[in-house]
Amino acid sequence: MYQISSDWRDKARELAGFWRRYITQEKQAI
Repeated sequence: MYQISSDWRDKARELAGFWRRYITQEKQAI
């Protein structure tokens, strides 16, 4: 159970970084 939670946390962190990059790219485009 802990391992799954850890994996989920890592994936969430990856998604957060991806969204941050995506948003900054959008702002630069505008």
